[in-house]
Amino acid sequence: MEARQDKSASVVAALFTRWEKELPRLSGKSKLAEAIRYALGRRAAMSPTAPW
Repeated sequence: MEARQDKSASVVAALFTRWEKELPRLSGKSKLAEAIRYALGRRAAMSPTAPW
């Protein structure tokens, strides 16, 4: 289980890094930009180690 969480954590971290790089390139009013801003604002809750 711990190995799975470690792998998930690295995948999620890479995803957030990608979103942070791509967001400035998108139109601020686009649905994709809106979705990325929503996800970035809830980063802690989306972490694989978040307490459920």
